[in-house]
Amino acid sequence: MNRRSTRPEQPGHDDERGAALLLAIGVMIMVGLITAGVLSFVTTSVRGRASLDAIRSRQYAADAAVEKDVARVRALNTRAGTAVCSTTLSGGTRYTNYAVVNGVLIRVECANRPTFVWNPTTRELYQLRNVSFIACLQSAAIPCPVAQTIVSAQVSYEFNPPSAVTATRAFVQSWSVNQ
Repeated sequence: MNRRSTRPEQPGHDDERGAALLLAIGVMIMVGLITAGVLSFVTTSVRGRASLDAIRSRQYAADAAVEKDVARVRALNTRAGTAVCSTTLSGGTRYTNYAVVNGVLIRVECANRPTFVWNPTTRELYQLRNVSFIACLQSAAIPCPVAQTIVSAQVSYEFNPPSAVTATRAFVQSWSVNQ
């Protein structure tokens, strides 16, 4: 005789069938949603980073071009009372210089802004040799439009003594970076 052992059925055992499958599917859906959100965030960040890199590259190039022009103007040999922006142009006239920095072609415009100051102690009139610099992309209109200006700076050059031929110091009065 063949005897089979029969186990008595436990109540509620059939109710739990498939619960592990549902739990596994739920976890997979949750992991998939989290992964999709992270991938969306990463792609958006990479795209934003590319445009930010282009803007920063332009700003750094314009900043370096203006610094180079400030040094160039300081080294010019000028006579007392003449313009310091260029040796060949008269006061107020714009002088344009081009520079390629990090593969970006920048145009720097230089304009003389002389100012006279009365010194009550010595009872003499001194000329402050102020120069404004504006940098924009080479492709911008001439002169650089305000909306397309990347860097603008106001620099005052000191000639000590006042009859000196080259500037002894340069003081940055203002420096602003746009865009």
